[in-house]
Amino acid sequence: MFIKNLFKFNRLYSIVFAGFVLLFVFLNLKKGLIATPIYQFGMYRGIMHKTDTLYVLHIYLNNKKLDVSKYDFPIRDILVCSVLNYQKSSHINVEIYQTFEAIFNRIGYSNISNESFFTNNINDTQFLKWYKTYL
Repeated sequence: MFIKNLFKFNRLYSIVFAGFVLLFVFLNLKKGLIATPIYQFGMYRGIMHKTDTLYVLHIYLNNKKLDVSKYDFPIRDILVCSVLNYQKSSHINVEIYQTFEAIFNRIGYSNISNESFFTNNINDTQFLKWYKTYL
């Protein structure tokens, strides 16, 4: 409806808008998650304060540092974000369970709030086996 009204109002604006949408679709398909952070939920939720320390993830393969800059963005996302997400998974599991437990209790379905449904039981050995398939 919006695009139809925009096209009736001004064809140039509608072409520019459609081009912008197509550009972001192309970037999402070509570059991956990091190329278009505009879709990430927490990006604009508050001020990001500068810190003295910057954490950089280094991945080692056969005791050699892996240069992830040689890979395309989607592969780089899998290599880096998977490790970061695995590191956070134990804390995230608890937060997700607590969030859903509060929702289920509020609507009266506390009996289906089972912690095992929200817990990722993967261990380091399983993760490394899966991760080696991408290396």
